[in-house]
Amino acid sequence: MPVPTSTKLGDYQLAMSDIFGGNAFLPVLFLPATVISGKPVLPAAHDTDIYLIGIAGLATIAT
Repeated sequence: MPVPTSTKLGDYQLAMSDIFGGNAFLPVLFLPATVISGKPVLPAAHDTDIYLIGIAGLATIAT
């Protein structure tokens, strides 16, 4: 996995905020998609989508 530049520079606070900010932004996308379509978006997710969501969750927990 590539190491963020902020981590190489020793700015771990910026690296953590980048990871958590990126993962926190996903629900912001799911909510309007659900409202616009009128039905839940996540149950219609494909196996690859669920895999990527799991990887993002593990990366968030591990950091």
